[in-house]
Amino acid sequence: MVALDIFMVGATYKRTKDPEQNCAFLCHVSTRTTDHKHIVDVLRKYKVDLAKGVKDKNPTLVARLKAAYDDLASTHQE
Repeated sequence: MVALDIFMVGATYKRTKDPEQNCAFLCHVSTRTTDHKHIVDVLRKYKVDLAKGVKDKNPTLVARLKAAYDDLASTHQE
């Protein structure tokens, strides 16, 4: 989940600078298409839960995203 949080913070930053900017998270876990479908479902749930948590200002989620932001900020000046 940490990698996804960092990706989402970075992608959000890039999209605020350029709304047309595309971002992709590569997640290759298997050669089996059933595994790919499962990962797609997991990632969709993550996005729904993330959006709800941000909307609700869930303190645990906010802390997670702050940690992701701090991690990125340590490697990128902007």
